[in-house]
Amino acid sequence: RQFIAEIKFNNEQNQTPFTPVITTALRSAAHSIDLAMYSIDTPVLRDELYAAARRGVTVRIIVPANKSEQHKRLFTNIPQNVSITTVGKQDSSSPDASLMHHKFVLIDANTTQPTAITGSVNWTKLQELFDPSFLLITHDQTVAKLYEEEFNRLISGASGVTKVRTSGYRPWAAQLTYQNGTLELWWSPGVGEHTIKRRLIDLIAGAQHSIDVMVWQITDRDIANALILKARQGIPVRIITDDFNAWRNSSVVPMLLHASQSITGNTLEILDDTARTIDFSNTIKPYLPSNQPDFNSFFHHHAILVDKTTLMAGTNNWSYQANYRNDESAFVTTMPNLVQSYQSSFDYHYLTLRGRLLDATILEQTLYVKSANEYQGNELTVVSEYIGNPPSATVCYNTTLHSNELSTILPVGCKNHVLNVYVVGKNGEIIANKLIGTLAP
Repeated sequence: RQFIAEIKFNNEQNQTPFTPVITTALRSAAHSIDLAMYSIDTPVLRDELYAAARRGVTVRIIVPANKSEQHKRLFTNIPQNVSITTVGKQDSSSPDASLMHHKFVLIDANTTQPTAITGSVNWTKLQELFDPSFLLITHDQTVAKLYEEEFNRLISGASGVTKVRTSGYRPWAAQLTYQNGTLELWWSPGVGEHTIKRRLIDLIAGAQHSIDVMVWQITDRDIANALILKARQGIPVRIITDDFNAWRNSSVVPMLLHASQSITGNTLEILDDTARTIDFSNTIKPYLPSNQPDFNSFFHHHAILVDKTTLMAGTNNWSYQANYRNDESAFVTTMPNLVQSYQSSFDYHYLTLRGRLLDATILEQTLYVKSANEYQGNELTVVSEYIGNPPSATVCYNTTLHSNELSTILPVGCKNHVLNVYVVGKNGEIIANKLIGTLAP
């Protein structure tokens, strides 16, 4: 049989492609709705859950303890047939904390016509509008059954590391074979080498032609070293990550960027989404609440594409906590439609955030840009990205390009920071870009 699934993205800001899909699914419920969601603040979707309960559908909701205040504000006047279970610890920063980080809903899971929806998107207004994410929608009975088993573990009290001791729990939940490809389902926490991390590193090691990454957070040095090794072997590795996490003290993005500067052939390339944060096109700010003038759009993917034939995606960040403590899910698939859809999303963001590769280097305190005449009349903008907690990004230099080559001593505001060098068009679009490391004092 064929595996039938649809995957959706919110690549462009201020669009709402997810809510109609979720709403339609909730309205189709005849028996049950089981929702495990890390964060939800959308009254529209809450009201759909309540409406389903009022027509007799059993609605069970699992949310994490560390978001309890947010969810108490949302879930008021709870009707009959709705139960809300909180799991995990209130203090998510404690060393032994585990997060219920799932993002899935099951409609009529134990029937012959179930719906399973999962992805990297939380049910929050700002995430759908501004944070690139994805949803996977399927009516496959086997997949729905596996997610229902995970839901029942959580609601029975087996979450985080306690889940590992539950009878029948396996991080590698299933490997399914269909006429149109394979599908593996994985859970966290992992056990020993049986982890999403180990599967990810194996995928990286097996790459023959290309690796494309979209990841919100990466702190795991083993994963970083696996990517560096493939780049040194001549396999092109392209990474798009989030500037909110990229320059924090725990991040390995600086390690990746440093390694990229010693690898010939530009086979290791790192981009972040600073352009969305700085917002060259000024399309985000008019839609933000007045009390959030400094909103940072999250690049909320946790995915890798290998050789344009295999996709791994899910909820888990590339971190110790995600692999060994949190409740997470990931899938690995060779289904052509899913792989190609995700590849198209990667390509969109890559072109939007990078444009062409800018031939720019830094030597001592001087920025050199070659072939600048290609960009005559456009703006050269240098963004200083601060490494630390909290990270920050500010424009530290700006000029209009005229000559064939530009060499300029950058101002003090550019020093000691990672620098993102952009050529920006008249309409705010990125024509060329290069993330080029730190300018020494």
